[in-house]
Formats: sequence, C-alpha cells, structure tokens
Amino acid sequence: MTQSHPRIFYIDALKAFAILLVVLGHEPLFSPVDDQVWQFVGIFHMPLFMAVSGIVTNPEKIHLPKRAKMLIPFLIFGIGFTFLMGGTFLSFITSEPKGGYWYLYVLFVFCLLLAACRKLPWRLEVGMILIQAFLMALHLAFHSTITGETLSTDHMFQLWPFFCLGIFFRRGLLEWLQKREVPVMALSVLVVIILGWGG
Repeated sequence: MTQSHPRIFYIDALKAFAILLVVLGHEPLFSPVDDQVWQFVGIFHMPLFMAVSGIVTNPEKIHLPKRAKMLIPFLIFGIGFTFLMGGTFLSFITSEPKGGYWYLYVLFVFCLLLAACRKLPWRLEVGMILIQAFLMALHLAFHSTITGETLSTDHMFQLWPFFCLGIFFRRGLLEWLQKREVPVMALSVLVVIILGWGG
C-alpha cells in the first residue's frame, strides 16, 4: 500500500481472524471427533469472510481484468486438488465446492454482478436486492441439479447478502450503527436468523 492508501489494522486483523475461522470450520472434515464448537464456527465463518471481501471492495472502481486473476489460482489449485483426490476436470467443473476453491470463483462472479449493478439506473441498494432475487430464482430453478452445482448456486444466493453488507460497512454503515442502538439490535437479530436459515 502507498502512503495515500495506508493499511487499516482492524481490517487486516479481521481478515486474519476470518481465515483462522475458515481453517477451524473445516476441521471436522479431517477429524473423527464430532465437535459442536467447530460446527458452530462453520455456520458463520464464510459469511464473515465474504463480508470482509465486501469491505475491501470499492463498488465505484471494480477493475474486472484484475479481479479475473482470481480465476488463475482457482483453476490451478482447484483442478490440482481434484486430480489429487482422484477426480476429473468434469467433476471439478460440475461440483458445488470446485475442489474446495469455490470461494474464488463465487467472489469473481460477485464482482461481475456488482459491476453490472453499477450500470443499472437505480440506486446501488436496489440493484443488490434485484441481484439477490435473481440468485434465489436461479438457485430454486437449478437446486439439486448438475447445472446448480456447476454454477455453485448454493454459495451464491446464501453469501451475496454478506458481500453486500461488507460494502455497506465500507460506505459508512458502521458509523451509522454506532449512533443507533435499536437498529443495531434489529440487524443483529436479522443476521442470526439469516445465518440459521443459511446454515
């Protein structure tokens, strides 16, 4: 970062915390122990990670060619891991988790959707709601089908609201919430309901 764009410590700390939660949230996959703590972490670690991604995304300046570079590690490591586990390129493409690297693919799609949202004649918030409705319709249309898994519709419709929430935090939502206790409590209840439904 240059002097004009200094790093913000709490954002870096939040990213590190989210990464730690992602690791802990996947611990049950590799352990015979059924631990309720790790299952609880699994409910919110990816929503938090996606919200942090929204915080560091400027909707006014989305450089899609730069964002497309995320697809390079997605393809290299995702396909590599799939082959290592005995899968094929087709199984990589048609699976929801994409060899465990679905996040990079979904984040790139979110950046595409956000760029499209900026082209709409309405306010950003309206565009985000319309995109959420589109993602939910897409998921309902293709749920439990090869197409749905290929597009990772599970992850998209569940995590788009958290990505948008991160963008709102970037645009001053945190400062606004600090001045209003009742909306903070209402938003907290809403987040818990969404997490419970999505989980």
